[in-house]
Amino acid sequence: MSKETADKVKREQVVPTTKRVTAEAALPPEVLETAFMQAVRQIEQAGLKFHAEIHHENGLDRKLYHDLDHPTTLEKRARLTAKALELTPEQYGIVRMAIAFHDTVIAYEQATPGVVTATIKRKRGALPEDAPDGKGDEGNEARSAQLLEIEMRHASPPFTVEQIKIAMLAIHATYVVPEFNKDFTSYDREGKLAEQNTELAALINELKGQHITTGSLFSQVHLERTLEKRASGQSEKVAREVIITALVDLGAAGCAHPEEFFKEGDEEFWELYGNLRNKNIMSRLQTGTEKNDVQDRKKVVMELTKWLDGQPGFAVFQALRFEKIIYLLKQQNDITKKEEQALRDQFNQFTHNIRTARDRAGRLKSEYNTQLARGEKEAFTFLIDSMHYTLEETT
Repeated sequence: MSKETADKVKREQVVPTTKRVTAEAALPPEVLETAFMQAVRQIEQAGLKFHAEIHHENGLDRKLYHDLDHPTTLEKRARLTAKALELTPEQYGIVRMAIAFHDTVIAYEQATPGVVTATIKRKRGALPEDAPDGKGDEGNEARSAQLLEIEMRHASPPFTVEQIKIAMLAIHATYVVPEFNKDFTSYDREGKLAEQNTELAALINELKGQHITTGSLFSQVHLERTLEKRASGQSEKVAREVIITALVDLGAAGCAHPEEFFKEGDEEFWELYGNLRNKNIMSRLQTGTEKNDVQDRKKVVMELTKWLDGQPGFAVFQALRFEKIIYLLKQQNDITKKEEQALRDQFNQFTHNIRTARDRAGRLKSEYNTQLARGEKEAFTFLIDSMHYTLEETT
């Protein structure tokens, strides 16, 4: 985020809006709807423009996974999800704006210099309790939502307080809490989720026979906790705009074909391992012949293979999370059978991606070992090329 934009956020004095101004309220409904959608489009474009200026090619802080393709892809997926859940155009307008702004702020701590496999640490957080110091509301999700709030309050016609609240909650719902090496069965102790999807249950048993029983769980805690409260009658119905935004943000495992799922995962790897995006470091790794070059290549290969091995488990947990969301919605009759089936028709790639990710990990590791006969440097180049690395993308 530029200093000018940061200063603007601090300067803004937000005045709550409970309804549209009288003159606009008197306009015919079809005129208001047109003005509403025009405002949506203007804000959406502002978010995408800001995102591109920061995160896309030639941006101030170029990203590999979170470039402009990320919100653009999510909007395409959200369009299908919105159709499945029968959103109105106004409701989908909220989703479009939330997606455009949800990753505008991606602050992080740089990877430790001199450690070739060091990773960046993103400053996540939507609410105060999301951080140990109680400053989670200064995290990326919170700040991205604040930027959208400012745009929506200054729009003409202005959005209602409820619409602004839903848009901010939608971004807050993209906040994730990671748990690594978590056992699959610990997430579904009573087997209720597996009962909904016998194909997934059978696959988890198949993986267990291959000693794949754990993975990385990325929980969207604000969405899941609210749904849990709703299921027990302690919360109001969760806005579908919120559910859709969260679903598509971690949705590649369920709604993308394998190559797209692989590519997104690989790009996330290269984005996280900040030092590997340094041209000088990667040039040394690809061409260097000194002892430390060989040792560093081995370290990177270990991280790459660990990432490959982790993708099936990550996809399993995203499938279980999808089942959990469906289960909780059904508890309070917040989803019809028709809507559930439409969602399943869209998010129908989980088991296929889990299997192909498992097979891909085994295949690439085997081919890497075969390439070692030509030389460990050549094998290293083969592996990074196979995982969507290109020198042009480094900074």
